[in-house]
Amino acid sequence: MSGISKSTTVMSKVAFVALLSSSAFTVHALTFEPFSEARFKALQAAHKPVLIDVNAAWCSTCKSQTLVLDSYQRQYPASGITVLKVDFDDQKKWVRYFKAPRQSTFALYQGQEQLWFSVAETRASVIFNQLNQVNQVNNVPKGSTDGIVPTADTSAPQAQPEGGFFKRLMQKLGAS
Repeated sequence: MSGISKSTTVMSKVAFVALLSSSAFTVHALTFEPFSEARFKALQAAHKPVLIDVNAAWCSTCKSQTLVLDSYQRQYPASGITVLKVDFDDQKKWVRYFKAPRQSTFALYQGQEQLWFSVAETRASVIFNQLNQVNQVNNVPKGSTDGIVPTADTSAPQAQPEGGFFKRLMQKLGAS
């Protein structure tokens, strides 16, 4: 291979990786919307499931939660759950409204009813179980579970396979 061809191939691969990592290109990821009062009230009025995600860009726990939510969306692309992100640093009024003691807080609603409240939860089995309960109420078909969530008894989280969720995710991404 000539020097020009090698250079072109390397540049093409770098451009592809840059495209994949850009925020403009996502594959099977939840669409996170910035929180607004109008959007939240509209979803409640329509009795749509909504997950409030009190989040901070600098929070490592929040980043772990986002990975779990992305995995959930890949397995349940028709879930219909809207994620509204409340910025912990810039939307203090709404942080107080949702009684979030810190960033990495989830509050799951269906209409006016709060179904779940959690702080710093990163276990995929627990998050999946809560979101699946909303899906069962809304008759959303289950997708493949890849051993992350219990398939029969959703009342209690099951032990994850050896190595855990993030180790398996990194292996799938080829970064083990």
